Amino acid sequence: MARLAAGRPDDGSETPERPAALRASFAIDLIAAVSLVYILFWNLTTVSSFAMPAGSTPLGLVLGFDQSWRMFSPSPPVDDGWYVIPGELEGGGQVDLMSVVREDLDPPEGVSWEKPENVAYTDNNEHWRKYLEAIGQVEHAHQRAYFAGYLCRAWNGSHGGEERLKRLEIAFVREKTLPDYRPPKHEKVLLWKQGCPPGRPPGSGPT
Repeated sequence: MARLAAGRPDDGSETPERPAALRASFAIDLIAAVSLVYILFWNLTTVSSFAMPAGSTPLGLVLGFDQSWRMFSPSPPVDDGWYVIPGELEGGGQVDLMSVVREDLDPPEGVSWEKPENVAYTDNNEHWRKYLEAIGQVEHAHQRAYFAGYLCRAWNGSHGGEERLKRLEIAFVREKTLPDYRPPKHEKVLLWKQGCPPGRPPGSGPT
């Protein structure tokens, strides 16, 4: 009787071979270790006064090791905020024209300067969010007049009489985070104000 190999079934099937174990050579281990040290030193240059040795930076650029952690380090952003756009109606009422950004042309009267429950929901989408972020910057201040003109046309295109928009202001409530868990500091910043000239009749819509 033929002797069976230990652990092998006698059903005629073949036992699958184990995959060969891969072992890194000493050279590969050394290259990996040197790369990790290089990346560590490179990152130190972005968060401290440490500087890479002269002539060593081209290697990092070629190999794609160049990284930066400046987004949150060494000092994370402390300024945030939200827009409030008070609009004065012909009848004396007020509305917050941020509703126009959300495509809501029938908001309740009144303007609140309190922080919204969720600031991210005060605009309509990511495109509006980036646009409002841009016009808040000094280099894009000339765009504020176009934004104000759009708000006038959008509102007055569907409102008339005492509900017609007479003038508006574009303000930003800047919220500054303070250390030691102190309550944040708020500052109202007036970015733009103008009157709304007579324009398209109600029902014609914005352009």
